[in-house]
Amino acid sequence: MGWITNSKVSLVALPAFVILSFSSLFSETKVLSLTDLQRNGLELSGKNGEQKTLKLQTRDRSLGSDLYLNFDSGEPSILKDISGNYKVLSSSFLPDSENVLHAKRSARFSGKRTGIRIAHSNSGVLTSKDLTEEFFIAFSIFPGTVEKDATLISKLYETSGNTFGWDLKIADDKLKAGFYSFFETEEKRFLSLQLVSNTTLKKNQWNRIILHFNPSEREIVLYLNGKESARGSIPANKNLIRMGFHPEDTTSFRIASSYYGWMENFAVFRGKPNPNAEDVSFPGQDFDPDTHTTQSKFGTALSPVYKSKYSSAFLEEIELKANIPKSSAIELYFRVSPTVFHPTSEGPAWIAVDLRKLESFKLDSMDPDVYRISLKNSLRKFLGITENKEDLLPFRYYQWRIKFKSDPNGNLTPELKNLTLTYRETIPPVRPLGLKVVENSIDDSGPSVCLTWKSNPEREVIHGGGYFIHYGIHPDRMVGIIRGTYPLTNEAPNKKTRPKHPASDYLDPITGLPDGKSANNIQEYYNKLNTCVDNRIISLNAEILLEKNQLFLKKGTTYYFRISAFNKAYHFQTGKDQVSPLSDPVEVYFLSE
Repeated sequence: MGWITNSKVSLVALPAFVILSFSSLFSETKVLSLTDLQRNGLELSGKNGEQKTLKLQTRDRSLGSDLYLNFDSGEPSILKDISGNYKVLSSSFLPDSENVLHAKRSARFSGKRTGIRIAHSNSGVLTSKDLTEEFFIAFSIFPGTVEKDATLISKLYETSGNTFGWDLKIADDKLKAGFYSFFETEEKRFLSLQLVSNTTLKKNQWNRIILHFNPSEREIVLYLNGKESARGSIPANKNLIRMGFHPEDTTSFRIASSYYGWMENFAVFRGKPNPNAEDVSFPGQDFDPDTHTTQSKFGTALSPVYKSKYSSAFLEEIELKANIPKSSAIELYFRVSPTVFHPTSEGPAWIAVDLRKLESFKLDSMDPDVYRISLKNSLRKFLGITENKEDLLPFRYYQWRIKFKSDPNGNLTPELKNLTLTYRETIPPVRPLGLKVVENSIDDSGPSVCLTWKSNPEREVIHGGGYFIHYGIHPDRMVGIIRGTYPLTNEAPNKKTRPKHPASDYLDPITGLPDGKSANNIQEYYNKLNTCVDNRIISLNAEILLEKNQLFLKKGTTYYFRISAFNKAYHFQTGKDQVSPLSDPVEVYFLSE
């Protein structure tokens, strides 16, 4: 099972000793690997050799574009349309890695000496002679020294003394779009349209511009910095038959032909823009005005299924180093099981760790943004209990997953730099000591032997655990095992009325204490635990338990006995490791007569 990862961690706590016993629960801390995660919408950032940071994946702004120009290459001579639909005829600009908004580099233009020319395309919406499909142009600018008429975009064609096409300019710190003979009526007349922004460009900062063409509504809308700044349309009583460039126009589409300033990510997309979220770095919250519903998009990551060293581990706390900007969110989940499960299976259920009040868990540390959260409340809420119980949900296998959500505007992402999980592991008991033969005899019921030994020191063995008796005809080969005992009566254990024990099934576990005594009396019997074995006990173990092929005691034979201790976490299916190594053997010979 290649998707199970063993936890290799060191012990970080010492056992707490009591008068006669100590706990076998030890805290272990595991750094949860961010590189192990199967990510969807998340990315790991950081240079090689540096600590990686998990965050939302930066949106690919070119995805689905009809035309997309970015200037990250830094070489004007090799500028290409990323979408592959248009040919760049020429480009001249200065690449700038200092003054940028989202990209690695912006293009700096310096008037008529610089600019970009895009070849005319009969199939592209940008240079279409008959626009029937909705589309928009979007780009960001940082204006420098503005001339009287700074031209951002233009495609103009002159014939018979008339001008056809359109341009977008900056005049008096405002955007001005002119559409010249861009609309043709049934009467073969050509109509023009002028748009002037109602807001000025922001100085000394980046501005986002969107120009939306909507042929079905016969209108064009200009957006500036996420808000509508101008709208124009052709009246319905004008019988339009076409919207677009002149049929004979094959001139190039010009960008920044007379502009001083910077530009980033020039793009053309088919469809309708979302001015508030079109240029965000991460998925934000969307609102559908038709259905009046909202939708949030998450980045998610899922870990492998990990395996603790021992069974019966218990979740304790987490410590994380994270930066969660205002209105963004991280959701963290764990799931645990005593048995193995597949990483993508529906069960076991996930346990939510509430991080909404993260600041209340902040550590007073030199390292900022470090938080420590106990998992007790998460476990109690998951189980629907209010009592302050310990040792909830024992497990051997565990998994975690995480969800990231940006702020509603999609501008900020949470960041996770480190996550550690602390859980308590149950250490198997130590080897029992002091095993001796007290007595062996033969009576009418056959051979029998009584054994004595010292109590194991673990609290989990004394309270809820016990011992197994192993035996065979060679000291290094134990062929029989006695898991439980039962008082001498004329009846076998009633499976309908007796509770089933995880170690001894319907028999009583072997504790070594006299009848009527309990773990509360261990101090009196600590060095003289005792139990007896005969063929009746062996037969009961063969009938009740799975040990069907038991070796019965026989006269004239030498047997060797050893014992092992199990703690209260032992289970024949999910906790087989919670048993000690075998004690030293003792020898018993039953007389032949």
